[in-house]
Amino acid sequence: MDLETFLVAVYCVIDDALRTMLHGARLRQRGPTPRLADSEVLTMEIAGEFLGVETDAGLYRYFRRHHRALFPALHTVHRTTFLRQAANLWAVKRALWQQLLPHLRGDPALSIVDSVPVPICRFARAKQCRLYPGLASYGRDPCLPGTFFGLRAHLRVTWPGIIAGLELAPANRADVALAPELLTDTQGWALGDRAYWRARPSGSACRRRGCSCSRPSRRGGMRNGPGPGGSSTPGGASRSCSRNSSSATARSAPGRAISGIWSRAGCGRC
Repeated sequence: MDLETFLVAVYCVIDDALRTMLHGARLRQRGPTPRLADSEVLTMEIAGEFLGVETDAGLYRYFRRHHRALFPALHTVHRTTFLRQAANLWAVKRALWQQLLPHLRGDPALSIVDSVPVPICRFARAKQCRLYPGLASYGRDPCLPGTFFGLRAHLRVTWPGIIAGLELAPANRADVALAPELLTDTQGWALGDRAYWRARPSGSACRRRGCSCSRPSRRGGMRNGPGPGGSSTPGGASRSCSRNSSSATARSAPGRAISGIWSRAGCGRC
């Protein structure tokens, strides 16, 4: 499929989904109709993400320069107007994502949970920042130098790269605290890094949850931990796991959901 056909296909999917979601009603109850259709703006954002265009300004320049024939109204719209329209569609994007998610071909039995920092301003301007009052906070991330001010996006991604869960939380909210919300009504394996590890409770708690665990051993490799009918592992192995930065897995028993069970080295709750 060439790029132009891909853009047309994405536009048709988005436009049909918008019509179905709105049931013939207007998206805006007041004000003039924008020159650039909302489905065109959403198409450019989705295709731009696929093409690796990471900034809003770069997205505007790219489609205005290379795909002017497909989006003829773009040359009559100022860049700031385009960016404001794209930002105001955040609720529509979330509704479209939830509507299209069941139709995407993914494997819900294999998930990866992780979080990424979302700075909302420069650190020097944090005290004067008025964005997201009561939600934004200070946090630290190994991918950023020092402390940042903003939010954290917690995601659950299923194979082969479909975002199946998303939560925005304050930057100081621990990853392990958001795991139950991300893994609600899921089944199968959930993989996470050491931020999702917690001390292991008794083996009976593990058996009640119907999960079996795998975790890195001190000598390397994976070995089975407590499962249904098994027993818990001494604390020495748990301390060894907490120092290991490799990913690990948690698996629910057949037919059992793993709500509230996630993974660091085995499932983080057992």
